[in-house]
Amino acid sequence: MYAIYGSSALQASSDGTLSWHVVYPPPLPDAPTCTDRDLQLSAKWSRTSDPGEHTTSNTYPYTGIVSAELTLTNRTPDTCRLTASMPHFRLIDSTVTVVAQDLGTPDPGYTPPAFVLGPNESAGTSVEWGQWCSSAPPNEPLTLAAEISGVGTFTGPAEDADGQAIAAPFCHTVFASDTYLRPGSLGPIDVPANAP
Repeated sequence: MYAIYGSSALQASSDGTLSWHVVYPPPLPDAPTCTDRDLQLSAKWSRTSDPGEHTTSNTYPYTGIVSAELTLTNRTPDTCRLTASMPHFRLIDSTVTVVAQDLGTPDPGYTPPAFVLGPNESAGTSVEWGQWCSSAPPNEPLTLAAEISGVGTFTGPAEDADGQAIAAPFCHTVFASDTYLRPGSLGPIDVPANAP
């Protein structure tokens, strides 16, 4: 006998419903929690083009947005476990001042699912930086700090592929709130079966 239980887990019983065990998703292998020493962070930054002068559009998706795709790769010979939580991000300037941060708070009733990373496997997340309306650019170079719950904080330069500091995002309207960072969830990166 099979039944759907809780958050879409499929459970089976072989004794007439006296006891149940999860059959899908399959249980994760035993593995220690990943640590900041196990993982290496890499980031690919991009910036969409500005919409032009005197633009006050508040229509999403905005142009003139800065974003980064971040990858955490397990650099050890062992498997470790991560949780698909929402990382916390801060953007720090050369004077060690936080110029932007995400202000989200986790849902206290939600437990994000866990997943495992084998050797050289990766997890990914993203962050978007928008609405820079200060009269002066931030003091470069900028550093992104990504805090992964239960793992640690990773830092890296906010630079494009040529090693140049990423330009601050466009100011869409001075009536909007301050500059912001919008994080994405952390999750495993699917690798094609025939990938080298």
